[in-house]
Parts: sequence; structure tokens; C-alpha cells
Amino acid sequence: MNRREYIYSIIGTGGLGVLGLSKYSVKSAEAKVTNFTISNINDNNIVYLYSSSTEIGGLTLNFDNFDIKTSNIDDVSEDLKINFYAKSKNNNYSEISSSAQTIGLNSSDEFINLVDYIDSITITNDNMGGNLPTPGGESKQISIKVEINHSNLKNKEVIESIFDLKIEIPEVVAEGGDNIFDVTIDGANYRIHEFTSTGENSIEFTNSGVVDILVVGGGGSGGVGGYGSHEAGGAGAGELIHVERNVEAKLYDITVGEGGSGVSMSNDNGVKGNNGGDSKFDDLIAIGGGGGGGGGNSGLDGGSGGGGDHISDEGNSISKIGLGTDGGAGTKSLGNPNNTNNDGGGGGGAMESGNTEYYTAGGNGKDLSNTFGTSVGHNGAFAGGGNGGERSNLIQNNIGIGQDAIDNRPLGGGGLPNGYDISGVEDVRNEGQTKPPVPNTGSGSAGIIQNENYLSSDDGSDGIVLIRYRID
Repeated sequence: MNRREYIYSIIGTGGLGVLGLSKYSVKSAEAKVTNFTISNINDNNIVYLYSSSTEIGGLTLNFDNFDIKTSNIDDVSEDLKINFYAKSKNNNYSEISSSAQTIGLNSSDEFINLVDYIDSITITNDNMGGNLPTPGGESKQISIKVEINHSNLKNKEVIESIFDLKIEIPEVVAEGGDNIFDVTIDGANYRIHEFTSTGENSIEFTNSGVVDILVVGGGGSGGVGGYGSHEAGGAGAGELIHVERNVEAKLYDITVGEGGSGVSMSNDNGVKGNNGGDSKFDDLIAIGGGGGGGGGNSGLDGGSGGGGDHISDEGNSISKIGLGTDGGAGTKSLGNPNNTNNDGGGGGGAMESGNTEYYTAGGNGKDLSNTFGTSVGHNGAFAGGGNGGERSNLIQNNIGIGQDAIDNRPLGGGGLPNGYDISGVEDVRNEGQTKPPVPNTGSGSAGIIQNENYLSSDDGSDGIVLIRYRID
């Protein structure tokens, strides 16, 4: 046998596999999930979700553990890709794109604690094709799938978790409040605890659940104009906070902010108004509204800012987590546009800055009648700004424009000034009285115009705290 035949016979009789040099010498790349648990899923494989609403928008699943072990991955320059999917029974999986993760690799063999990168995913009703269960209804089967991929992997690592989801309406029980009443909205029954007494209060829940919370700071007071001059600014509304929150079975502190106290002229000179007090529920603090400008002063900063007097700038909103807007500047400081005549600026409301609907108009507040009904606030609305003092018949010329059709106030209950004639029959600038803001709306009071009759501005409206939960 020559040398060439000898080499051929070794390869031909066993090949490289016999010598251990083929697939048995190369280990496959892997990315295995070694520990995966979801805290929401109980021992009966059911997830309970609690909601006080008649509709539910989504479900958050919290990861207790999510461990991945990689091995034999050669290309560490490429990230490991993790994608999440969800579906209801008999439907196709839909990707939860907002939860997708890319994890950088440092070596071919690693232990990855995915909870360091993402500790929960949120499945929306859209992910489920609108098939999430309704609160109080039957449970539905939900599946989630996790795919882990990398170009070195021969196959994706895929894990699935299948569970039943039931959305229950909590049976919240609570004590406390100046007034407790029930309302029916869209066929669902709710109980509301109303807090209107200023100062410190409390509510005690005897079991946990989900509640709607409204916190509105006290409204500011409008400024006053001086003798024969200086139309003052309307006051800003208190900050408005409206949230849904899980409460525990315990006592919660509540404070209702007082409206800013009204002011009077000083030595025939105009005076700026006062800010309202803060309201709070637990850690939710609604800042009081800013006082209106007067005596050449700008409006004050607050939950919503106060309007400036006729020659001055507006106050700004310093709301932090809730709703609030800036006041409006006085018309002389703006060059008396649209034939205005040295009028005060409107105070800011929860939804609209002062001077938005017309010069001197207080900003509109927020209508929450579809949550709390119409027996509270200004027909269910809160936090309207006070109108600025005016001599241009702006209210008379703009009746019903952008404001409440019943009494022409800014929506939410802001105050109206002296110095206008809704009937159009006579000039009541000096003889007319103000309309104070609606009580317990957190609305601002109006500014006072040239002040031969030495009128004082009204107090701002006290704030309010409302707690709502579902009953059946």
C-alpha cells in the first residue's frame, strides 16, 4: 500500500467522528431560563385584579424571579434579545413591544438576573384584542410567552405561562367625612366620602381596595382696585389632583385647604389678594391657588396663578402632580387689545389659563360629573379661576362663551366681579356686588374694579377632598 492509499483508508474506515473531532467536540450555544416566577399568580394559578371602574385597560404582571443561564455563546458583541407576547384563549399571540429587552453580554457563559432590567410587564386590552375580562365578570384564560434569541442559538429559548385572570370589584369599607352619599353612574353604584371642613381630617379603611381620590387646594382671593383706578386681577384656583389608588386597611390623614381671605383697600390704594391653603390626602398635596394682583402688583403664583392687575403680569402655576394653569395679565400691560380698557387679568383654572375665553375671563376648571355626579362642586366641576375686575363690559358681551351657561361663571365655580351688567340695562360698576366663587370647589374669587364704594374682594373657595369606591 502506498502512502496515499494509507491516508485514504484511515479516513474512509472511521472518519473524523471516530476520532472525536466532529459534532461531539463542539457544544451548542444555549440561553436557558433556570428560574421564572410571577408574584401575581396564586397557588390556584389565578391572577386577581381589583378595579373600581366598570372597564379595565390593562394588567401588570410582576416578576419575582427571572434567571437566564447562557453558555457557549461565541459572539458576545451581539446582544441577547428578549421579547414578550400575550394572548387570550383561542387567539394569536400579540407582541408587547414596550417590554422588549436587549441585554449586553460580557462572556460566553453568564448568569443573568433579568429582574435587574425589567421587573414587570403590562398587558393592555389591545394586546388581548379587547378580550380582557370585565370587572365582576367571569375569569378568562391568559397566556404569556417569552422568547430569548441570539444568532448563535440553534433554536430560540421559549417559555410560556398560562393562567386564569379574574377582575374583582373590591368591597371597600371606610369611615369618615363631612358627608357620605351614594351615586349611580353608567349603571354602577358608588359611595362617596366628602370632606369640606377646613383643617385636619381623616378617613379609615377597614379593608384594602381601589378608590378614586380628588384633592383640590383652596382657591385664592382676588385683588382690589384703588380709589378711582387699578382694576384688580382675579384669583387662581387650587391645584386639582384626581387619581385612582390602592389603599390599605388603615387611617389616612386628610387636610382641606382654606380659601384665601378677601382683601380691602389700604389708604385708598389697591391691594393684591391672598393665596389659598393646600389640601392633601396622604402624600397627595394640592397647592392652593394664587391671589389676584392689585395696587400695581402682579398676580401671585399658586396651584393656578392669579391674574395681574390692569398694569401687571400674571402669576404662574406651580402645580407639581395635578392640574393648574397660569393667570392672565392685565389688559393695559398688554396694550389694551380689542378695545379693552385697563382691565384686570383672569385667574387660572384647572384646565384653562386666565384670559383664554376673553380678556378678564377666569380659566375653566375640570368637569368631573361623570365620576362624582352633579351634587358636588359646581354641578360636578371644580377649580375655576376668578374673573378679573373690568370696565369694558366684557362679561356682558361674552355671555355663555366658553363658560357655564347657567350663571356665566368660569366652569368650576370661579367668582365674578362687580362692574358688569348682565341685563345690559344699567351701569352697575360701583353699585353692583360680586358673585363669590362656588363653595368647596377650590375656585378663585374675582378682582374688584375702581373702588369708590370700598368693596372688599370675596374669600377664595375652600378646597375639597372626595373619596369614591364601588358598592353593589
